Amino acid sequence: MMTRQARILGTTLGMLIGLALGVALLAARDHVAALGQSPAAEGASAETETPALCQATDPLPAGTETPTPAGPPAPPVEITAAPSPQPTTAPPARETPAPTPTPPRGQPPAPRATAGPYVSPTAEPTIVLSVDTDPTMPGIQTKRTVRGGTFTVDIVVSGLPISSSLAAFNLELVYDQTVLQAPTLGAPVSALDRNLDVNQQFLNSTGHDFECGGVPPCGDADPDPAVGRARLLCTSIADAPAIAGEGVLASVTFQVVGSGTVDLRLERVAFYDTEGNPLGRCPGGMDSVADCRGASVEVLADR
Repeated sequence: MMTRQARILGTTLGMLIGLALGVALLAARDHVAALGQSPAAEGASAETETPALCQATDPLPAGTETPTPAGPPAPPVEITAAPSPQPTTAPPARETPAPTPTPPRGQPPAPRATAGPYVSPTAEPTIVLSVDTDPTMPGIQTKRTVRGGTFTVDIVVSGLPISSSLAAFNLELVYDQTVLQAPTLGAPVSALDRNLDVNQQFLNSTGHDFECGGVPPCGDADPDPAVGRARLLCTSIADAPAIAGEGVLASVTFQVVGSGTVDLRLERVAFYDTEGNPLGRCPGGMDSVADCRGASVEVLADR
């Protein structure tokens, strides 16, 4: 029987293989598109990160329609002789229902019994992933106005199930790169401190040891110069209790390079437990739904 560590490593390997296939397809597409065009300018910085697509979630299973079962065959019709006429009798008298007793004057009527809503004793809360555009304000801020410079947004998760421990997750934050950019910040000590900046205090609060270096966090993993795609993929094989409550998974620092309203969209989101089973996905199936909530930032022209 496979150990839990082997299952998690298998899940991670599958995600990395999917990433490699995506990179190969993008490279082939870019090579075909480059035919007939002038070569790119030389002398680019050696520190420039080569963009690569993140691991995509599995497609939704195709819906199948269950056929309606056929009913039992109709019984054969029997031909019988017409019955002899019977004397007409009066129909029985209809029984009059007893009137509802009226309560004495001054007393309220007795309450009617109603059925309460059904609550499943095993229902798990839906995982919610949100973009908080202003971490300095309490609560989740879905809108913000900035003017020039840099600013940071948080990616906040809530509703992680207590019955299943989070062991791996991936996500992408999509934005307009003609207005905002998310450059890699300096030379971090580890992949957890890049841009995106992973929140180890929350992820490892119960004893997990999440690693995000197999596919390092990247502020832009999309080859399209107009589309920014911040990417994050993390795994843990530690035997630790489930992470509870609400917390910040990571932070993204943006630099303003233009003006306009930018939508921040969460895509290719997936959470997995220690057995490799999906806990939530965006988009998700009926058994693994997550609620992904984006935000918008209005960027004003710098004076």
